[in-house]
Amino acid sequence: MELSFWHERWERTEIGFHQQDINVHLQQFWSLLGLQPG
Repeated sequence: MELSFWHERWERTEIGFHQQDINVHLQQFWSLLGLQPG
């Protein structure tokens, strides 16, 4: 697959895996990662 294919889809917001809401599992377990802000 060509990189330009994804760049063009990104520009047209046609990636296909964007969601309107935050994934509930990501939201539930994010704090367990212990990441620092920034």
